Amino acid sequence: MLKFTLAVLLVTSALGAMPAFASSNGGGGGTIGRGCTLDPFNHTMRCIDFDHCTKNKNGQTVCPVVVTTTRIAG
Repeated sequence: MLKFTLAVLLVTSALGAMPAFASSNGGGGGTIGRGCTLDPFNHTMRCIDFDHCTKNKNGQTVCPVVVTTTRIAG
């Protein structure tokens, strides 16, 4: 019974992770990139550019943020 329970948990966790694996290939046009969040209410995407971070005078890391709209004009 314990082996069956472990097998069910393993299959369930593998199936739960499949969408993450499917979207990580970068081939789809509707994927959200690294460091980006999408607000579904106002259709804006905020992306933090981790490759161009700097340090301010207080020693804190500051990264540029790009805000773009994802709403289709029409």
